[in-house]
Amino acid sequence: MLCLVRCQRVRGAARTGSSGTTSAAAAIGGGHEASALARNPQRIDRAGTITTGMEAILFVCTGNTCRSPMAEAIAQQLADRGVFGEGRRVLMASAGVAANSGAPTSPEAMATLARLGIAYSGHAKQLTAEMVRNATWVLTMTAGHRASAIALSGGGAEAERKIILLDPAGDIEDPIGQGEEVYQSVARRFLDIIPKRVKELLGHEDRSGVGSSRR
Repeated sequence: MLCLVRCQRVRGAARTGSSGTTSAAAAIGGGHEASALARNPQRIDRAGTITTGMEAILFVCTGNTCRSPMAEAIAQQLADRGVFGEGRRVLMASAGVAANSGAPTSPEAMATLARLGIAYSGHAKQLTAEMVRNATWVLTMTAGHRASAIALSGGGAEAERKIILLDPAGDIEDPIGQGEEVYQSVARRFLDIIPKRVKELLGHEDRSGVGSSRR
C-alpha cells in the first residue's frame, strides 16, 4: 500500500488575517499559486493508505525529508483547491530511495511550507516496489532517483512510462544543509512546475522530454 496525505483546513487559521501569510508567500516568490495557498491555510497530515485503482501521484527524492515532502504537501493543497479539476480526487504521497523511515521532515522544509500556509505533519518513508506499483505516476527529483525507482520496481515498459522526472528540464538538487533560502528557492520551483506538470499528466497530454536529463 502507498502512504498518502490528507488535507484538512485549519479551523480559525483564516480568521487570524492574511497579512502574515501573504507577506510570507511573497518572501518565497509572490506568485499566483503562492498567494492562493497562503490565503487559505491548511493542515496536511499523512493518514491511511491507497490501493490500486485510485488516482495517486508519488514524489520521490533521497531521504524523504526535504524535497519530496514539500512537493507532496504543495501538490496536495493545490489538488484540494481544485487546481487539477473541480471534484477530481487526486491523492499525493512521497517517499525516499534511501530514507531513514520515521525521520522527521527537516525544519527548513517545515518552515518553508509554513510560509505557504501549510502546516505539514509527516515522517520519512522508504520507497518500496509496492508504492511504485500502486501509484498512477511516480515523479522523481533527479534522473538518479528515477533509475533507482525503475530498478526497484523490476523495470519494464510500464515502469519506464510512469516513473518520470518531476521537471523534464533537469534535476532538482537537494537543499539539505544549505539554509532556508535554498529551500524557498526549491519551493518556488515546485510552485512553477507542479501545476503544469500534474495537469499535463492527468490530462494525458504530450510529455515530450519526460525522463530526459543528465545521468
